[in-house]
Amino acid sequence: MVFPSDPAPIFVNPSNPTLLLSTQPDRFQKILSVALERSLAVPDGELLAFELFSGSQFEVSERARFLALLMAVESTLPDTPRDSNSLMLIEYLLSIIQTCKQVDDSNRASLAGAVSRLRYQSARAGAKNLLTARLGTSRVLNLTRL
Repeated sequence: MVFPSDPAPIFVNPSNPTLLLSTQPDRFQKILSVALERSLAVPDGELLAFELFSGSQFEVSERARFLALLMAVESTLPDTPRDSNSLMLIEYLLSIIQTCKQVDDSNRASLAGAVSRLRYQSARAGAKNLLTARLGTSRVLNLTRL
């Protein structure tokens, strides 16, 4: 991969490259064997986050790279239910949607699906809770201004 750099490189010698191995093969094989023996598995949410993170490294656009990294973080956030009063309101809205005969079945199902997703906190609230839990309230940025 080639990246723009500032300042520009002073020289390049592609005729005689020197390859360096940054890890010892025996050590890598031992660590891999231990991991395989323990049947370690990466959870699907984390696997998706790793894939998004890795893919972000190949994005040319800074915005695309930022969005891929943001999606990687969002994919690791747990679905946190809203408070009980909010859940009661959502259930009430769902009952209205399901009994409304003026709306056709496909639109009613679509609306019910959209309202059902409101049972859980937003990604923004989940990210703020995750940061607060990991960093403490004194170190978390004021995310309400974003």
